[in-house]
Amino acid sequence: MKDKCIRSAIVLMCMGLLSPAFGTEEPLTMHGVLFINVARIVQDPELPISIDGLAPVAGHPWYEARISAGTKPPPDLNPKIEVISSMPPSNLLRLPGRIIPSPYDLANFGFMPLDEKNFAYTSQWPQLFTPRDGRNTVVLALVNRGKSLLFNTNFDLEYSLDQEIVIEPTGVQTATIQLTPREDNQMIIVRLRSEATEDADAQFVEGTAKPSPSSQQPTSVIWTVANPAVGETLTFTVQAEVSNYASPTSVRHVPGLVITASRAATLAGKASGDAVSFPREFLPVAISSLTYSLSQKANWDFQRADRTLVDIREVTELVP
Repeated sequence: MKDKCIRSAIVLMCMGLLSPAFGTEEPLTMHGVLFINVARIVQDPELPISIDGLAPVAGHPWYEARISAGTKPPPDLNPKIEVISSMPPSNLLRLPGRIIPSPYDLANFGFMPLDEKNFAYTSQWPQLFTPRDGRNTVVLALVNRGKSLLFNTNFDLEYSLDQEIVIEPTGVQTATIQLTPREDNQMIIVRLRSEATEDADAQFVEGTAKPSPSSQQPTSVIWTVANPAVGETLTFTVQAEVSNYASPTSVRHVPGLVITASRAATLAGKASGDAVSFPREFLPVAISSLTYSLSQKANWDFQRADRTLVDIREVTELVP
């Protein structure tokens, strides 16, 4: 009997060493962020593009829920975002997912009607990624084209390329962005992106970005400016090498550009669990419920941030 008790104690001690449930490991610290955006979206850009930050422009509401981790998370969290909204799928500008960027092929986006007026949208991922701009994040984004708004971007914008059309098998283009803040206490992020197609592949040349970017990869350049001076024009440039797979047919390429101007985020609350709900009082009218979940318990803090965006979509097309 004594030997049996000793064996049982040893088994329990080993279980405590091997299983996290018996350990003293602290729960993960997670962030559930909701961006309330107003966005000017240019789907077929004709450069140069000029926007007056103090003049009303037409845009759409853009709601973006994110999960991020304060420290490098384990890979098997299986994160999920669920939104219940009155926005019907027919009003969305695109599928309820946004890559910022993350491995799209591994994500699942879905929606289903709950009743005549409410719809459930989900974003399911196998893990929290570290995408090419260095952030751990997954996203569910809803851009409502069913509602149009007039708003001020709060920054002037000039966007141009020295060469849009490439005839030869390879060519070099220089993108120039001039940005003038029209409101103080803003965090402004400038993002240039480029994705390969069957016709062309444009990659940003290392060392050509001026000023030095916050992050640069072959297909992504990001500049982050905290609280820039009102009225002071900032200039950002970078070169991209364009491979024209269709040569001698000409190809037109315009890198995608997204500029966000954010105000300080608001702490909306805290929660603990494997599935947590964003506080209802901080949600916009169009969203009645927002839930973040993982495959394990975590400590969460919730933040709401209001932003204005200009989103100029990338174009790669053959031209006569």
